[in-house]
Amino acid sequence: MSRTLLFDLDGTLVDSVADLSAALNRLMQSRALPPFSDSETATMVGDGAAVLIERAFAARSHTPDPTALPEFLADYGANFAVQTRLYPGVAATLHELVADGWRLAVCTNKPEAPARSLLAALGVAQMFAAIGGGDSFPVRKPDPAHLLATLAGRAPADWSQPGIELSELTLPYDLPVTLPSDLVRRRPDILASEAHLHGASANVGVA
Repeated sequence: MSRTLLFDLDGTLVDSVADLSAALNRLMQSRALPPFSDSETATMVGDGAAVLIERAFAARSHTPDPTALPEFLADYGANFAVQTRLYPGVAATLHELVADGWRLAVCTNKPEAPARSLLAALGVAQMFAAIGGGDSFPVRKPDPAHLLATLAGRAPADWSQPGIELSELTLPYDLPVTLPSDLVRRRPDILASEAHLHGASANVGVA
């Protein structure tokens, strides 16, 4: 039996709010706009950098200028691991899961390059068989196709086909997996399903 566990990144494996907030506030300061507390920033993250910038400027009754997002990404890209840490117990848990035979993956709306760099800086990148970022595929969370593409390590050939909802894909370790479309649609955030690998049952989970 092969088992795969798929994790979100920010707010699940890592506490990254302080670094996100610091980069956001440097951007706000450069526009003479009031800063945000870490707790305020936390309410705006989770849907990618572009949405974070839109929400932050809207909270200050402004519209982002064309350079706001590139400036934020450049700043955060240089400072993503200043205060960001794994949550307590995460490293030990990941090691235990790998030792128990689980294949681990990350599906995040953070761009793939900084996601990989962050996991490497925190010393856990080598434990993940696949990492799907917010810019890795044509779609991203909450679209469940982002989860499927991350598990497959590639985008399905035709995103318009209904088969994306009940897809037989190839995982990075060459085992096709079939996921029930109704469950993927209902709960892409905490998918816990039975998949069929070459006729054998295997657990696929999302945390």
